[in-house]
Amino acid sequence: MLTLHGTGDTMVIYNGGSFLGTPYPSAPETIGFWSRFNGCSSQSLSDFTLANTFDLETKLPGSETQLFTANGCPSGVSVEHLKIIDGGHIPAFYYNKTAQKVIEFFKRHTKSI
Repeated sequence: MLTLHGTGDTMVIYNGGSFLGTPYPSAPETIGFWSRFNGCSSQSLSDFTLANTFDLETKLPGSETQLFTANGCPSGVSVEHLKIIDGGHIPAFYYNKTAQKVIEFFKRHTKSI
């Protein structure tokens, strides 16, 4: 499971909110759910490991993107979260870098048919 979310998103608020009166969970709550669902020992984003930082957002300075990985996942399972500090709803990605990160994730987690 790979999620990607900007903390500056005003449409789908990183820390949760509501849409047309219906509440939705925060990005950390969502990734925590997927970690538990997939049998990882990390129960919430605060239990994840900050594995790396890099620059994916062209309009933000420096290495604004943080890669968090869940701990204690079963063999063949990975739960990861890309947190884009101050990133909006549709970040101005470095397309080659972003595509590379997504492709790397899927290469590490291939499934036989």
